Amino acid sequence: MRDALEFEWHGIPSVAVIADALTGPADAMRRLSGMADHPYLVTAFPVGSLDEGAVRARARSHVEEVLALLCDRPAPSAGVAPATPPAATVSRLLTTGDDTEVQAEFRERGWTDGLPVVLPTIARVEALLATVRRDPAEVVLRLDTRDGLDATVEQIAVNAVMAGVVPVHFPYVLAAMDAMGDPAYNLHAHTATMAGASQVVIVRGPRARAAGFRSEDGALGPGWPANNTVGRATRLVIRNLLRSVHGEFDRAGFSHPGRFGWCIAEDERTPWPLGAPGTDEVLVYASTWQGSVIDHQQRAVDLLDAIGLGARAACHVNWLHREVASESSFYAARPFLFVVGAEHAAVLLRDGYESVESLREAIYERLTEPGALRPVAVAAPANIRFLYVHATGMQQSWFFAPFQSHALVRRPLA
Repeated sequence: MRDALEFEWHGIPSVAVIADALTGPADAMRRLSGMADHPYLVTAFPVGSLDEGAVRARARSHVEEVLALLCDRPAPSAGVAPATPPAATVSRLLTTGDDTEVQAEFRERGWTDGLPVVLPTIARVEALLATVRRDPAEVVLRLDTRDGLDATVEQIAVNAVMAGVVPVHFPYVLAAMDAMGDPAYNLHAHTATMAGASQVVIVRGPRARAAGFRSEDGALGPGWPANNTVGRATRLVIRNLLRSVHGEFDRAGFSHPGRFGWCIAEDERTPWPLGAPGTDEVLVYASTWQGSVIDHQQRAVDLLDAIGLGARAACHVNWLHREVASESSFYAARPFLFVVGAEHAAVLLRDGYESVESLREAIYERLTEPGALRPVAVAAPANIRFLYVHATGMQQSWFFAPFQSHALVRRPLA
């Protein structure tokens, strides 16, 4: 839709073709662009699974409608884009001390993820802003694909307060949002996709442990204020400022509980660090689905076979095999993430996989060698990453499947 509007602003008549499952984002883009009544053509979903003959037949069935939309209306006038309608503003300050009324007000305004939020008072927001040396009005990220929706330092702080973030954790939130603004992360795509991708924040470095981030048993789940509030804060920014909500830019068919927020801390005992040892930083990853491999093998070769089979079988049936997923500009950079626990790490280390390069090569071979299952669409061993959490008592590792069009992005902690 945005491309069609660009043509219109240059005086070139255009027709956007929108699948019927995606009219919500199209309507949101029309409103943002100040052209809420701009017509478009609706076609039945799905489209990507049609063969060539079906695509041609579908196109022929829409010819008359396209011609009508192009010709039976006044030609557009070349010139600058219309002014974007002003964002909704708060018409009054909330001065009530009644928590029930506050929560109801925030729900009515669509500012929550369905869970209660912390009231973002001026004092609470300023306490977060005091932890970073950045202008509150500075724009941290901007999505031109959504007609310039953006998020400032102060707006991010407001949403972080709502998520329950305390001052010591705000630099992690800000670094994560800074990383998400990198074009290589392709935030627009995986916060609007029907696949329901989750945005995963990874924190690492000595400051993370001191700040209370959990990297041991239970590290992927609830119960850890640092992990849980930082992850939730990023999702509230994505929801409230970038409008990834159903009816607007989010069109996830099933969505995912990770979309409440997901933040994982790398344990400092990792044998395969995600970056330079002792470096305090934040990385952002986008995952469409995850799976675990619980296997009690005591030889690394057998364990690697099991981990490779688990990931490869899932990729075989989930559109991450080379037959389809290698046709992407992100193919060369697309990261694959394995989260490894203590017992599996002990087996691998005992059998000689101390270097990350040797482990990458071993996993890559199992993901891509000829066999009954289709090769995984991973470009090179260097695209395979390992996140170690000191989870004990269960011989388990997890595979995080990447959203197809994104790269892993990192930012240093301020």
